[in-house]
Amino acid sequence: YPLCLLCKVMQVSRSGYYNWRNRRQSARDVERARLIPMVKEIHKASRGTYGSRRMAKKLESTGTYCGKHKAGTLMKRHGIRSSISKKGDCWDTQLY
Repeated sequence: YPLCLLCKVMQVSRSGYYNWRNRRQSARDVERARLIPMVKEIHKASRGTYGSRRMAKKLESTGTYCGKHKAGTLMKRHGIRSSISKKGDCWDTQLY
């Protein structure tokens, strides 16, 4: 599709589009890009058991500050979920 048609449909100016396209990456995006491989590595090392709180503490122990909310957001955006393992179900054993 022609650019002028796309800009009209999206209700943006052509100069605004080119400004957006040529803009540098924000500091927040750079930080996220730096943290994502670390989060994935910790997730793999923990066999998928760390949630956002433990992930944040582990990142902090490596010298990288990351709050639990940021860790949770990064995990959610990249499909990283903690798996909850059950230690044993009380209904499995025969009581009588």
